[in-house]
Amino acid sequence: MATHLPNHLKCVFTEINVGKHRTVRHYEPQQGITSRGIFSNLINVSNNRAFAKSKPEYWVKQRENGKWKTPAATGLFRTSLDNVYHGDLHFKTHLFLVGFSSDYSTITAYLFPNFFTYDIEPIINSLFK
Repeated sequence: MATHLPNHLKCVFTEINVGKHRTVRHYEPQQGITSRGIFSNLINVSNNRAFAKSKPEYWVKQRENGKWKTPAATGLFRTSLDNVYHGDLHFKTHLFLVGFSSDYSTITAYLFPNFFTYDIEPIINSLFK
């Protein structure tokens, strides 16, 4: 039986400035939710450098007014699937799922506005399998 997915927004990002930085990758949107004001025109995904107790794998930042701004996010945490990570925006208000391509050059991001749950396995299986 298929899992009913809550309302969600999808955006595909492609890496720019490939190989320019060692621990940070920059992405620009190809389609989706940026026009709705959820994301800026550029995002970056950086490796966690072990400064936070929550220990995410990656951090996501947005480009606003010429500066990289950290949104109210927890970071991106591993899931049961390879290259799929979860987090939240605005202090557990919006569930955020990210699927990286095998070479990390493309990101498919799903945002579930006003929906958050810790039971993400059924949602991940519906979106990424």
